Amino acid sequence: MALNAIIYFHGYNSTGNSRTSAIIRDSYPNYDVISPTYNTKDAYLGVKELTPILEDTIRNYDNVYLVGSSLGGFMANYFSNKYSLPVVLVNPCLDPVISLEKYPISDHINIESYINYYLEDGDGISKVVVLGREDDIIKFDTYMDRFLNRYKIFINDSMGHRVTSKDDIVPAIDYLLN
Repeated sequence: MALNAIIYFHGYNSTGNSRTSAIIRDSYPNYDVISPTYNTKDAYLGVKELTPILEDTIRNYDNVYLVGSSLGGFMANYFSNKYSLPVVLVNPCLDPVISLEKYPISDHINIESYINYYLEDGDGISKVVVLGREDDIIKFDTYMDRFLNRYKIFINDSMGHRVTSKDDIVPAIDYLLN
């Protein structure tokens, strides 16, 4: 029997014990769900904290899948590209330097630290994105040009920025896993 893991990357001002991680755990009892709390204010520190977790999981599991929401989508996408791992991005913030500078939140984040972790999407990596049409933080069509030819896109007409129910993300994760 294959050992399967899902690593969930939370967004800014959240933790590894978020509602989204609980939804993933409850929805996938046959997967080990790893949901670390990490530094989202400085990308260098976040990557430093997450890299050993990723490398340990890759070493010890047959299949590793990534899920990230908002700023956690940036991290999930970075590690997906770095290690060629399949990923689901939920209302992702893929360019924090640009996307977050207009919000007061940027006063608390070392936004420039994220510049060093931009990676182009690799070929042959399964990528799925969930976009909430009612997202008031990151407009659902912000990265549409990037997503159109490389990602399977799920648009949820009633979803805002945060995941509120399993219906928001489970269909996309199921698509990735199957």
